[in-house]
Amino acid sequence: MICIGIPFCFKENKKNGMTYYQLAVFFNQTTIQIQNHFLCVSVRPFPFIAKLEFPLSDIASVVVDERQTKRKGLFHLKIVLKSGKKKILLSVHDQEEARMLEGELKDLLGKSGI
Repeated sequence: MICIGIPFCFKENKKNGMTYYQLAVFFNQTTIQIQNHFLCVSVRPFPFIAKLEFPLSDIASVVVDERQTKRKGLFHLKIVLKSGKKKILLSVHDQEEARMLEGELKDLLGKSGI
């Protein structure tokens, strides 16, 4: 299981206090695990995305893609499905962290026969 909680800085919304998005970004933790032959990705404690589930038999590989933002790079940890589609599992701002997570996920999938 891979668990990651990444704190982000945010500005307080003076009108409404902190928004749900800001709370989710600040407090949430993404969990990636294998359950019953599925790769499962969930975000808690504030549901931000639906729980993602991918059959292990549909996964071809794991990659990190970089996307440039105004301030710095954003690194997406993705799985590549056998159909060729890429699905983002999570995003981080640190390339080393993205590469470390990629390696851990490859190890986790390797132990499951992928």
